[in-house]
Amino acid sequence: MAGRFAQVVMVNSNWTKSHINLMWRTNAVVVFPPCDTADFIASQSKSKSRVVVSLGQFRPEKDHRLQLKSIQLLRNLLNDDTRMPKLIIFGSCRDEQDEKMVGGLKVYSQKLGIDSFVEFHVNLPYSELKVHLAKALIGIHTMWNEHFGIAPVEMMAAGIILVAHSSGGPKVDIIEHGVTGYLAESAEEYSNTIFKILEMYDNSGGDDSHVLAEMRESAVISVDRFSQDKFFNSFTNAIAPLIN
Repeated sequence: MAGRFAQVVMVNSNWTKSHINLMWRTNAVVVFPPCDTADFIASQSKSKSRVVVSLGQFRPEKDHRLQLKSIQLLRNLLNDDTRMPKLIIFGSCRDEQDEKMVGGLKVYSQKLGIDSFVEFHVNLPYSELKVHLAKALIGIHTMWNEHFGIAPVEMMAAGIILVAHSSGGPKVDIIEHGVTGYLAESAEEYSNTIFKILEMYDNSGGDDSHVLAEMRESAVISVDRFSQDKFFNSFTNAIAPLIN
């Protein structure tokens, strides 16, 4: 009820806008969160490592278990451990509960028989994170119905071919499937897509295939919509009716 009295309503994505407009009977303005895209674009490396990276807080809704299951299925598809990429999971822990979750994920990776292909990096300094992302080939993001998705934007800006969940902000606002990245839902879809990207990469002799290079370039161009400068302009335009 209080929301219906707001003169200006800003939301972080078109997906969120549809919900707020329905509940508050308003016409919300989309103001995408400010992402430091320029910093990640500047840190890109031309030399890509054959790894899959994940970026996000260690919280249940991020569904890291889906990532691990996808890697197990990928191992079956490749049927050759020498071709298996490493999954490197970067994330932050807020408290002891989050740390216990990381421990549980490590146990789960052992249960799936893929622990030798998985690394966990907790609370890594930003400067080190940028170096890792700059060299990564593939990114994976598995949260269902995330309102926006700053981590997917940062990975795309770093020149990573992203496979994100086909829902919420990543689907509606961030990724154009097959053009700036890929969308998936099930572990099978994730593993099949990662396999497809690896095949293109390996068949090009470790250099970018035409498809991957074009997708990477399109993704980097597309995330300019989420830059800090664009946020400043969108925010000031949104509040203009209140101060004019």
